[in-house]
Amino acid sequence: DPTPEGRRDSIRARNPSRTSMGVAGSRMAGMGEINGLLAGRVFLRFSFTLVHLAMDQHLIDAIAKGDHVKAQRLSSLMSTVNSVISFALRPVAGALLDSYGRKPFLVLCPLFSAIARACVLARPGTREYVAYRILINIALLPLWSAITSYLCDKFGRATPKYTVAMQRMRVILTLVGLLANRVGSRIGSAKTNIALSCLVNLLASASFLLFTSESLKKEERKEFAVSKAANPLSFLSLISRSQRLRSLAPILIMQAVPDYDYTSGTFYRQRFGWKVTETANLMFFNQISGIIESWVCPENPMIRSLGIKATTQLSGILGTIMDLNSAYTTIPETIYCNSVLSIFMHGRTAIDALVSAEAKRLKLGSGELSAALANLTTPLRFVMPAVYSELFAYFQSSVPQVNFLTTAAVQLFLSGFLLPYSWGRLGVLAKEVEADYGKLEEKAN
Repeated sequence: DPTPEGRRDSIRARNPSRTSMGVAGSRMAGMGEINGLLAGRVFLRFSFTLVHLAMDQHLIDAIAKGDHVKAQRLSSLMSTVNSVISFALRPVAGALLDSYGRKPFLVLCPLFSAIARACVLARPGTREYVAYRILINIALLPLWSAITSYLCDKFGRATPKYTVAMQRMRVILTLVGLLANRVGSRIGSAKTNIALSCLVNLLASASFLLFTSESLKKEERKEFAVSKAANPLSFLSLISRSQRLRSLAPILIMQAVPDYDYTSGTFYRQRFGWKVTETANLMFFNQISGIIESWVCPENPMIRSLGIKATTQLSGILGTIMDLNSAYTTIPETIYCNSVLSIFMHGRTAIDALVSAEAKRLKLGSGELSAALANLTTPLRFVMPAVYSELFAYFQSSVPQVNFLTTAAVQLFLSGFLLPYSWGRLGVLAKEVEADYGKLEEKAN
């Protein structure tokens, strides 16, 4: 799920493929274990889609008074500030998840985020926006880790069954996102969309409270160690436990670099005059590609067909093509073609599977792992939003597409140099993960 308040809605891996009648007939089987979680996530997806459509426009219109550059700089500045806060508090959130369970955070995080949005809507000033961004960051910090940890508790970490469950949930969530897009686009008003998102977030909190049971067994809970949780550098010791994790760390960092370019929406608004309706159309096409991938083939056949290495390299190449298309097209509608290419992007899924498999071997807690991986990219959170924002402002009159060119170069470097360089240090890990996906295909057939 995206975090629209301060992070670009990155396009997820998509890939359609043929499937047997047996798989199609059992597409939604096995969802009973997570129906309660799914109910809450439905409301979250609806709420976050509305915010993603409206918050940037609210910032420009009501807070920056029409100054696009000021709005972009303020948003990027707050992203950097929140990175410092997240870096300090994320190990604490992970330790709390492993100590006290998942449900308290599933219930409280949507509640507090609704309150934060309501405040910035009621008082749209610069100070209020700064306070909002800090509060929303703290409120949502443990939420996604709680969701993924809940699924790990139910299905096991680094298992194809976990991947299939995520993909099947995404079918429903993508349809909900499409509905929210249509609703938000028809409403049009940024303020109304944000107000509606507050209400829906409260429904998410109530759903988690009423329909979700605690997934972390008491015997699996870890003692909350203050000294360890309060150390934001604890992720370094975790990564150093394994040569494989040390080899995967640079790949994870480079994959995350494009996430911190928050200027694409502003670029589209300035160059093509896009507003809420056009942004909703782009999200609609992205979500259609999600339906294709999630419904037609949730078992990630790209990994089974090409292997993890080639799948990751293909994602980098396609990402480069998408960035160049966005940078140089003179026809706004061709940006929607990026959604078609994203169908074949599974690079992050592939690398995440390797990390999860190695973490399982090391018996790491889900909350601890999530916190460590997030803090691994902390240098990017500190630096890249400001870098992208200043590049956008400096080259606005000469090369306004500079950030698309930057991310394209990063992805080419990842595919052509970094991945081949690191691959030899992973040993048989990739083959083991690929074998698991092969077994899943045999079971499906």
